[in-house]
Amino acid sequence: MSGDHEKIDTHTAPTIHLYAEHLQNIRTLSIQASLATVSNQETRAKLSADGSLLTLQHEGESASIQLPLDIGRHSDAILTIPAAPTKELSFRLSVQEKADASGQLAANGSEDGLIEPWTASDMTAQTEMQCAACNAILVPRGEITRWKDLPSEGWAEMMEFWHCHKPDAPQSHDHSHGRDIENAGRGFAANSTLAVRTGVGLVGPTEFLLAPDDCKSIEPYGRPHESHGIQTPYINA
Repeated sequence: MSGDHEKIDTHTAPTIHLYAEHLQNIRTLSIQASLATVSNQETRAKLSADGSLLTLQHEGESASIQLPLDIGRHSDAILTIPAAPTKELSFRLSVQEKADASGQLAANGSEDGLIEPWTASDMTAQTEMQCAACNAILVPRGEITRWKDLPSEGWAEMMEFWHCHKPDAPQSHDHSHGRDIENAGRGFAANSTLAVRTGVGLVGPTEFLLAPDDCKSIEPYGRPHESHGIQTPYINA
């Protein structure tokens, strides 16, 4: 009878399912593993020496997955398995920045599989943008003299909530009116809007918001006077 149980156990060996995704905005590889039985001390996950393959071993079974991109050569790395038994494992591998031969940073990451989020501090008045496909100059050097980081996506909602729920402070009407004018000048008054000005570039993690007059060789689209985001340029700093 016990022999029959052993055959059934062998027949129902756990199946390993692996899934890998490249999270470009944060330069990370996310890997998910699903097991038929909970992990244990014998469960192992290893990255190949060339950084292209991940192999997971569990209860006598082994499964491998080709990663969306190579993360660089190194000695075989053993990934940490959580001590608590679980059927769902998750790993995150950092993808290091890598420049191409020309020293340019490709926004789409199609060749290297990498992407570097932009910030305003990366830009100067000498920053030039050109099309990744035809090399046409989109923003000449000196066209934009000031760069600012775009606010987070929930900026408008957060400001509206703050102005609706901020603590009341005893003060005169004249003082309150003066404070509203001061806040408006700083750009965070209750009725503030995100304004795009000529000569000022707004920088998001993977896009730019620019005034149409600052851009060259670009077909206008959308409503008149609507600013345009350039999403796949090369950057020459």
